[in-house]
Parts: sequence; structure tokens; C-alpha cells
Amino acid sequence: MGKASERRQRWRFVGAAGLVIILAATLRPEPDQTRAAEATPLWCLVCGDHGGVDVINNILLFIPFALGLRLGGVPRKTVLLAGAASSLAIELLQLTVIAGRDASLSDVLTNSLGTGVGALLADYGSTLLHPSERRARVLAASAAVLWLGLQGLTAVLLRPWIPDGPLRSEWHPDPPGRVPFTGELLSAQVAGLAVPDGEVPAQDQLPTRLAAGMLEVEIQITSAAAQSKWSSVYQLVGQRGTLLLVEAFRGHLIFQPPSRAQALRLRSPRLLIADALSQRRSEIRLVAGERNDTVWARSAPRDIRAVYPLSPSQSWTLISPFTYTSGRATRIITAIWLALALVPIGYWLTRAFPGAGVLGVSALLLTLGLGVVPLLFGYPSDQWSEWVGGALGLGAGCAVGNGGSYFGKRCDSPSIRESC
Repeated sequence: MGKASERRQRWRFVGAAGLVIILAATLRPEPDQTRAAEATPLWCLVCGDHGGVDVINNILLFIPFALGLRLGGVPRKTVLLAGAASSLAIELLQLTVIAGRDASLSDVLTNSLGTGVGALLADYGSTLLHPSERRARVLAASAAVLWLGLQGLTAVLLRPWIPDGPLRSEWHPDPPGRVPFTGELLSAQVAGLAVPDGEVPAQDQLPTRLAAGMLEVEIQITSAAAQSKWSSVYQLVGQRGTLLLVEAFRGHLIFQPPSRAQALRLRSPRLLIADALSQRRSEIRLVAGERNDTVWARSAPRDIRAVYPLSPSQSWTLISPFTYTSGRATRIITAIWLALALVPIGYWLTRAFPGAGVLGVSALLLTLGLGVVPLLFGYPSDQWSEWVGGALGLGAGCAVGNGGSYFGKRCDSPSIRESC
């Protein structure tokens, strides 16, 4: 078997592994989500509070599958048909057999789009991995602009937001996928306004108070036994879904402020108030809000405090496929996210600017993305872990680019070309 055949075999294995991941992610029964699945229209395109998240993740899910098949030598049309047929089969199984999974036209379309993206990446793989110096500059500049644009977009989407239109206050809500809260909600205020169950008096004042920096919720509850499943304590709902939210999980409270990300049906920041419900049947007062680009909370009588500094680099939180809450791992995940995002930019920069020039360009890019963009949108730029993650990502990309250049030149030598 020649080296080309071995290479195709490896890529077909990648395609097969991608299919296994797809099946594991889409055919796992979720009985707790049965009500949510039944409420999702079959012809829906962007469905539910997190429909934007689903669209993005459905596209990403099928890229490795298509990339592996295409680089494994499968014709483009066959790859596209395989992606569409696999998605349609999965949706039919979700509709008829798999409990708690919501089949929709959106999934078929976005999965097929992901297949097309994977096939396209495979077709242009040689150009992406071995660009000329001129093309490498175009790729590096395009990727850098894309990353800087993502930083700016995330900065906007993390801002507090209340949409126009009627608002509904819900005590002890029972949304799909949640169990009832076993404690009792005694009172609730949002932005200093009392919000009884079912209506929001003077709701036209909320946007004004929000613009003045008064995003704050205050609730009083009686504690409850720790539950192994998520339960909703309080939520403020607009025409397009849940905005502000307080939930309970395993003795903890979770606060979600409203953000502009919800306009695109993406996730909002979520702050964990650890062990706030550890005292059973005691009366607890929770005050939480967002101020100066920091989500904060405190609970009494135990005086438990929590803070979550927001950052334009936290774009991963907007599209996470899993429900997450901020904690110690948030900064680590953000640093890893930055490193992964900047690896290809570092790779193309090395190809575009051979020699020491790549250091200056890399430093400029980091300064723009982690220093200038946050300051332009009013965020602090002092999270050192982001700078470390960004520098490591660019450095790793540069190292791989230098290694690729070295081996490329080495393989040009007639005496050792056969071993490459």
C-alpha cells in the first residue's frame, strides 16, 4: 500500500470517528426534554431560547465527518449526499424512536451546511496548509480581522439588554427540562421594581433603569432540599423567551442576567452562587446584578459572594452546547479557547512574514485584540490569563509554521524526497 493510500485510509478513519461522534450526540435519549421536544415545531428554523446555539453547533458537528470523507478520496457529491442522508435519517429517528430529541427542518439544513463546509475545507486544504507568501498574508489578514471582529461582537452581545414589548414575571416557573423548585419564593424585585407573579407593573421603566446601570434582581426564598436536577426559581420572560433567570441546582443558586446575546438566541452569562441553599428551610435573600462589566451576587444570611468579570474573549460561552456556570475554570477555558483560535493565525503569519517580523505583527495583533478592543467597548484588559493563552496560541502556530517550512524545504531535496 502506497503512502497516498495510507493517508486516505487515515482520513477515512477520521470521517468514521466523526460519524460516531454525531450518532453519540444526536441519538442519546433525553426523557427530561420530552416536553421541550413536543413544543418544537417540525418546520422551525431557529427554535427555542438557544436556537442560535443549536444552529452553530449543528454546522460544526458535521465538519469533521465531511472533512475526513473528502480527504479520504470520497467524491464531493457523495460526501454531500452522505451528510444530508445521515442528517435526515437522524431526524426521522428522533421524531419516531428517540425520546426527548426535537427533530426539525433546521437540523437537516444546518447539518447539510456543515457537510458542505467540511468538504470545502478539504478541497482547499493544500492552499490553507501550504500557501505562498502572498496568499499566507491574505489568509493571516482575513483570519485576524475575523478574530478581531469576533472580539468586538462578543463585547456587544455581553451587554445588558431588555427588548421592547410586554414582559412577564414568573414565580416558580416550570419550563421544559426543569423540575419544580421545592422551596418557596417570598418576594421579587427587578431594577428596584416589585415584580409579582404574572405581571410587571411599570415595565416601561425597566429599559430606562437598565440604561442607568440598575440591572439588579432581589429575591427572598425559603431554602429547599438539594436536587440533582435543575429547577427554576424565578424568571423574567419577554416575547422571544427567558431574559433574566434564577435557578437552583444541587444546593447552589445560578443567576443569569439579560444580555444582547439573547436577541440572537445565544447563551447569556451565568453566575454560580455556591452552596447558597445549603441551609434547609432557612430564609435566604439573594441580590444579584451586573455592573461595570461584572456579574455579581451575594446571599444572606451566610454572606456568600460571587463575581464573574465579563470579557470580549468569552465568545465560547455564547455558543456552548452545554449549560455552564461561571467558576474557577472559566478563565482557564477562555485561555484555551484563545490559544486554539490563534494557532492558525500564528501559522499563516509565520508563512507571511519569515524571520523576526512575525514577532512584531503577533504583538500588534494581541495588543489590538486583548487591549484595544476591550478598552473601546469599556471592558478591562487586565486578565493576564487571556494574554498568556493568546501568546501561547500564536507561539504554537508559529512553531508549526516554521516546522512546516523546514520540512517542506527538506523534502525539496532530491536525495531525501522519497522519504517525505
